[in-house]
This record gives sequence, structure tokens and C-alpha cells, in this order.
Amino acid sequence: MPAISSAAGRIFVHNVRLAPAPGRTGLPAGAPPVGFERTDPQALVVGASLIAAADKVPAAMRQDVVDCTLFAQLAATAAVADTADVERWYRAYFGTLAALGWAQSDTGFEQ
Repeated sequence: MPAISSAAGRIFVHNVRLAPAPGRTGLPAGAPPVGFERTDPQALVVGASLIAAADKVPAAMRQDVVDCTLFAQLAATAAVADTADVERWYRAYFGTLAALGWAQSDTGFEQ
């Protein structure tokens, strides 16, 4: 996979269309955002994804993963109007992550 330049990433982010962000559900009004652990293992539900962070993954990197995951979900949802077309949604999701510079070992999808 070719390296993504920071300039290309900025252009992509500037031009991508995003779906409206859903509100936080199931939390009391005024609940604080989730904090990121500094060194402990941590699991986070991020939109429609489950993120697992191993110990010693810095909090800033955890935030980056969460931000990119949510961004890719919103971009994929905006790009694929047919919610039943799961494979196309996943292609758009992984394509967004690739455009942001994330390396992916496997993007296979099985039903």
C-alpha cells in the first residue's frame, strides 16, 4: 500500500461528505465523555465499532483511533445510502481509513 502524504490526507478530510453525527444515547444528560486510560488495557464502544487498546497504548493514540473510526463511519454512512448494502458500506469505511493513512492487514467481509 502506498504511503499517504499529509497533504493528500488533508485534502481528503476537507472534501469528504459526512452523515450527521448521532447523539449520545443511553447516557444521562451532562454525562462526561469517556476518558482514555494511560497504560491499562481498555475496550471502547465507538459508534458501531468495538475498539480494544492494549496496555501501554498512549491515550493520545487511543483518541486518534476513536476519532478516525467515527470519521470513517460517518463518511461511509454518507457515501452508501442503502443501509442494506453492508459490503459497500464496509468498502467505503475501509477506504476512508486508508485515505486517512491507516494500514490494514485484512478488510475481508463474511456474512
